[in-house]
Amino acid sequence: MPLGHAPAPPPVASSRPVAREWWQRLLREAAINEMDETLLRLQKAGDEVMGGDGVVELTTNSTKAAEFIEARMKQLGIRGYVRIVPE
Repeated sequence: MPLGHAPAPPPVASSRPVAREWWQRLLREAAINEMDETLLRLQKAGDEVMGGDGVVELTTNSTKAAEFIEARMKQLGIRGYVRIVPE
């Protein structure tokens, strides 16, 4: 789904499970869009500072978050890595 795009709302007479699924999809797409915009902005800043050779480094304490971020970086072609640091 392109940046800034939200899924179509559920039909008006939808059941609760359909509405819940729609909200989950909406939140997932919003999280993806926000992460993509952040990663692209970080890559652009790194490239400006390092003359086109910038690398993005993010740190988290969550393996799930690291997997999500790494997947987005791979999808966007962002150079960099995610470090997992325990609490």
